[in-house]
Amino acid sequence: MNSWAAGNLPRLIELAALGTGFLAGESLVHGDLRADNILLTEHGVVLLDWPWAARGAAWVEGLSVLLNVKTLDPNASVEHFLADHRVFAETNPRQSLPSWQDGPAISLTCPDARHRRVSPRSGSFSVGRRTS
Repeated sequence: MNSWAAGNLPRLIELAALGTGFLAGESLVHGDLRADNILLTEHGVVLLDWPWAARGAAWVEGLSVLLNVKTLDPNASVEHFLADHRVFAETNPRQSLPSWQDGPAISLTCPDARHRRVSPRSGSFSVGRRTS
């Protein structure tokens, strides 16, 4: 375990325990929905590659796609989907999780030297090169 994870382990465990409750639901969840698992045909949309299918919250797939869009294009504007799309209407982590609204941004450094930053205050997600 790296030093950042070890130093933040109690908080990470707390956040994981809170977060798993929001993932529960009775909707069919693909589990790996992103651009390369969506096929657009003349007859409609086909979702590919289903080995992680499960039951879960309806909003999970929408958020997965939006995170994929932001990963592929950090300048893409997806915030209006979070605010306006019906799939997110019943889930508002800013109201349900005080740590989401009041907490500091959390930065995670990955082994591939990419830097992912999630900012609870702005709800933004961005990807860029690691600077430290």
